[in-house]
Amino acid sequence: MSFQSPLALIGLVLVPVLAGLYVLRERRRQSYASRFTAPALLPNLVDATPGWRRHLPLALFLVALAAMIVGVARPHATLRTSNRPDWRPRRVRRRLSWTGCPRSSGSA
Repeated sequence: MSFQSPLALIGLVLVPVLAGLYVLRERRRQSYASRFTAPALLPNLVDATPGWRRHLPLALFLVALAAMIVGVARPHATLRTSNRPDWRPRRVRRRLSWTGCPRSSGSA
């Protein structure tokens, strides 16, 4: 596989950078909340830690961003179908079979 614009793949570096910034922001958010709240009141404010659904939108965004960056690089593949240089693909025609269809009697 080759790319028409391989320099566009440098943009894939952006994906782990954004993921790292998100992790950093989540850690700071937790420390920020504990800084301005009394430690005795913190269990009353938060019932449970957020589940995986909290991170799902960012994960989908990063996957879509990576797919768009690869798409901008315009990948293309050259497939060789035969070793013979004079080989040309043959057209295949299929005929529809009407054996299973009921015939009309012609008197309507």
